[in-house]
Amino acid sequence: MARQVKCAICKLEGTNESFISIPKSTKGNYYFCSDSHVKEHEYQELEKRKAKWIMDYIAKLINYDETKLFPNSIRKELNKLRTMYEYDVIYKCLCDGASTVVWKANNGGWSNEWGMVRYIFSIIESKLNDTVKTIKNDEMLMEKVDEQADKMTSVDVINEIDVTTTTVKDKSKSIINFLDEEDL
Repeated sequence: MARQVKCAICKLEGTNESFISIPKSTKGNYYFCSDSHVKEHEYQELEKRKAKWIMDYIAKLINYDETKLFPNSIRKELNKLRTMYEYDVIYKCLCDGASTVVWKANNGGWSNEWGMVRYIFSIIESKLNDTVKTIKNDEMLMEKVDEQADKMTSVDVINEIDVTTTTVKDKSKSIINFLDEEDL
């Protein structure tokens, strides 16, 4: 017997027989009216896991006591950065500045929580432009490598190689061949 359900993304109503069902991590199911909404949900879940990974990493860097409530301001600052940069870029910047954060946490710490949050995110923000530039350069380099690999493996290029004109150099020459009789 069909029952009424709503799409988890667009809230369109339908039946559990006509919608796509994905099990939740706890109990029950998510329902989606299209494959594109399933992909959107998977993307959102991936983004949530990346954000949690970054926050867990920050907690590890600052030796945050698990009995305390994790600062909500870290989540807010992370969400602000996420509007402009991908989590992967933010995480790379955090990893690059991790030693500085650990040093500060172990040598005096911060006077208040907001100072800690601003210190951590100032380090991240100071590395963002360089990291983005490095990633773009790496991507351009990989594209060039792929293009060269495609050219080298092309059948036309392989057929154009003239094997008969290859020469072998005599490696037995030594410096003595270049010296005059007077130099000996």
